[in-house]
Amino acid sequence: MTILLMMFLVDIQMHSGILTNMEYWEILLSEWRKKGRDGYSIPFIIGSQQFLDKTSKQNVENLIADIVKNLNNEIYISYCMTINDLIIGIRDDSKKHINGYFPEYNGREQNKFFITSFVSDLGTNIEEVIECLTERYSDRISNKEFSINNRVPGNYSAEEKEFIINCLK
Repeated sequence: MTILLMMFLVDIQMHSGILTNMEYWEILLSEWRKKGRDGYSIPFIIGSQQFLDKTSKQNVENLIADIVKNLNNEIYISYCMTINDLIIGIRDDSKKHINGYFPEYNGREQNKFFITSFVSDLGTNIEEVIECLTERYSDRISNKEFSINNRVPGNYSAEEKEFIINCLK
């Protein structure tokens, strides 16, 4: 009886949109995708941690490593012309037609972090990609320029803060 009740509750959670057992970045990307949107920049995701109760925060390296090791979603990185920057997003069926590759991680194949051909200059393996992205975004993250509005890096808009807080509460 107890097992059936637990299975029922897990089924309700999975089908009710409750995003348990997901990392903060997965929740943000999933909720953004539900709105028909593609993804967020890495600084946007890194900065969103300020709204979490956790004391330890991920940096670019930890974020990418976490993405590679996640069990829930394939994530892609591509260029977004709206913000003139790279974004990461959920690689669902609508994104499977985009050309690109899964770079190796620690000398092994992986199938969770996909690099679109449009940004193939990031590196040939995850370690090079991490180095490139860390260098690219370290100043923006240090300066708390987590978002891009009207193609200008800066802090989150009021609407973005509200979205993040609602997703992560």
